[in-house]
Amino acid sequence: MKKYLPFIAALIAAAIMMQTLYFKFTAQSESVILFTKLNMEPYGRILIGILELIASLLILIPKTRFVGAFLGLGLMSGAIFFHLTIIGIESNQDGGMLFLLAITAWLCCFYLSFKPVVQIAKSILKKRSNTAILIGMGLISITSSKSFAQGCSDAGFCSVGELKSELSDSTEYKNKIGLTPVIGIGEDKTFIFTPTLQYDRQLNKKWSIQTKFTVNYANGNLGSTFGLGDVIQSCSYNIQSNRKIKVSFTAGVKVPLSNSNQKAAGRSLPMTYQSSLGTLDAIAGIGLKFHQFKAAFGLQAPLTNLYSKNGTRSANGFLRSEWDSIQANPYPSTNGFVRAADVLFKIEYNWKLSQKFALTPGLLSIYHLIKDKYQETKGDETFRSIQDSEGLTINFTLVAAYQITKRLKTSLTFGVPLVVRNVRPDGLTRRFVLGPEISYQF
Repeated sequence: MKKYLPFIAALIAAAIMMQTLYFKFTAQSESVILFTKLNMEPYGRILIGILELIASLLILIPKTRFVGAFLGLGLMSGAIFFHLTIIGIESNQDGGMLFLLAITAWLCCFYLSFKPVVQIAKSILKKRSNTAILIGMGLISITSSKSFAQGCSDAGFCSVGELKSELSDSTEYKNKIGLTPVIGIGEDKTFIFTPTLQYDRQLNKKWSIQTKFTVNYANGNLGSTFGLGDVIQSCSYNIQSNRKIKVSFTAGVKVPLSNSNQKAAGRSLPMTYQSSLGTLDAIAGIGLKFHQFKAAFGLQAPLTNLYSKNGTRSANGFLRSEWDSIQANPYPSTNGFVRAADVLFKIEYNWKLSQKFALTPGLLSIYHLIKDKYQETKGDETFRSIQDSEGLTINFTLVAAYQITKRLKTSLTFGVPLVVRNVRPDGLTRRFVLGPEISYQF
């Protein structure tokens, strides 16, 4: 009987998650009401449904059961957390049934992932120096008292070309396609969903190119928006000085696909709700890999706004005074917004725990060089500096990557704040960033 327990647990977990998909994908009122409470309707409902479908299918396949169980554990942990904080134990007068099903699925996923996690933990304990690095970084992130992170700048700066995290992708294949549905919570609990499609091409041993395409959905107290984001094109050049050291250079450009002035009820929305910053940006960076460590330094500078007749000035017209609502107070006015450049530095450790599983903890620092500016009234040519908009932000990041097959890989990126600057008028502030990715090489 014992040998059948994993199959039974997998069947129960998959059945619980899959039975909710009808309600999510057909927009049944029960599901719509629930996700409306979370400010995640409709795209959060659809995304969670897709992730639960993926987790269920992976759980039912023995070779990928650990990955599905780990993903299911995260999804059910989130469900339990929201039941205890926002939704309540009882949802839509169900007597707490949905909450009990989430706990049951969580227990099944925990059982299925427990043994592999223990094996990974044993391998960690054998490498004491590596353990000290991860525990130290973990303690820093846990003891941080800040609640907002800068996250990444412009949906791509932190992961363009050789600035991206080191995930030990195979060099056997020349092409890679990846899909990353990034989730974040912005100012005033705004839910932000940014699906990113990425294509990488290894031209030869030294040259590679990368193309990223984004769309963006935002939902908060001031309204909902959905629109095209950016196309980011970059190329990288690698110098292999010896087997232990690799130096790389990256140059790229971010091209906006929409302006930064989406509106609700005829009034301009804050930058948090915009699908793009609207600026044509230049990106440059240098990467250094030494053993399992990787450091990267980068610059992102806005060149011009493609949707404004006034150079680098943003097309955004948000003024808090126009809203006459306390709900607009958390957002800085960005009428005619002029954004300064960002400098990035990050250091990571690529920790390969087995042939298939790797962790990459890191520290990501972004320094906003000077104060951003805005116009206090419409039609005014006088720019005012936005106080405290310059300065340093430091985040702890962690990437967990699992090689499902030789060609197929999944990963999960998580970021939390350590040090933050006071004002982020560009709308890129995040309480946290969570980005699952699935990629295929060929």
